[in-house]
Formats: sequence, structure tokens, C-alpha cells
Amino acid sequence: MKTYILGMAKSPLQLTKGTFNSIEGDAFSRTIKPGSSRSLELDFLRLVYAAKELGAQGHKVITYLMVATPEVVEKVQKWKEKYEVGEGIVHVVNASLNQAEIRQLIEEKAKNKNANTSNARNKEVNARADVGKGILEDKLRDCIELKHGKREVIQERKEMPFQINWDYCCVLMDSL
Repeated sequence: MKTYILGMAKSPLQLTKGTFNSIEGDAFSRTIKPGSSRSLELDFLRLVYAAKELGAQGHKVITYLMVATPEVVEKVQKWKEKYEVGEGIVHVVNASLNQAEIRQLIEEKAKNKNANTSNARNKEVNARADVGKGILEDKLRDCIELKHGKREVIQERKEMPFQINWDYCCVLMDSL
């Protein structure tokens, strides 16, 4: 029997209208809101699928979905009801971002928004979401390591279950 620890990290957020110079106090909720959820929902369903399929093969599966805000946690909880996903199948975790991380996300989202205009320069560079991805993947790894200890993670997609590019993937030969 193997134990699989799988995780995905997502920040499906978009900027709202207004100024983005200040993020003091409650400004985060006024400047960023949950955005398109298609890829978030797909990642959620990938985690559900992996848990059910690997579990049916007799393996233990622990899955995590790291998200950027409590509002996104609520959205995922509704999907749990919609898809009849039992408790403990996917652990949904709010990243609890600090002010510096929030500022980095807002700056990146503003840069992305500007890169998606018809006259934008350097679209390939400015439309990337590497900062947000890095922040949330670091939080995901820290969360998992806090609960399960530091583990060697699989980096090669071809070695990952179902060849899905998990943001965190660890396979243990013995049960936790």
C-alpha cells in the first residue's frame, strides 16, 4: 500500500475597479475578488478523482487545495455539496496571506490585466502569474509539511499519479 499526498494551489482572483495604491485594512476585499473559477474547479475535481481512484486501488490518499481567500474556500465548499464529495476527501485551506503577499498579488494582477489589452507590450512576460503561484505553492508545501513532516516530493510529471502536474506530490511506500 502506498500513501499519496497531493496538492494544488490556486489564486483565481481578479482586480475590481478603483485605485490599487493602498491595501491597508479591508482594502484587499475591495481590490481583489474571486475571479474565473474554471481552472480552480478543474483542479478540485482532479483531486477528487485522484482520491477516489487511488483509494479504490487500496491506497491512502490525502489531498489539499490551497486558495487565496476565505471567499474562495466558501466557493469550493459549495462544490463539495454539488458533487457530493464527502468530508476529508479534499482539504481546502485558506492561504492566510500577509500584507506583503497581498501587495505582490495585487501588483501582479494589475500587470496581468494591462498585459491583456490589444496594445500591450511584452505580453508573454507580463501576463504570467509566477508570483501568485509561488506564494501559494510555498504556503501549500508549508501546510503539508507542518501536518505530515518534510517529505521528498516528485518533480517529474511523468512520475505523478495520472501524469497530472500536481503542485505538490509525494508518494510514500508505507502508510502515514
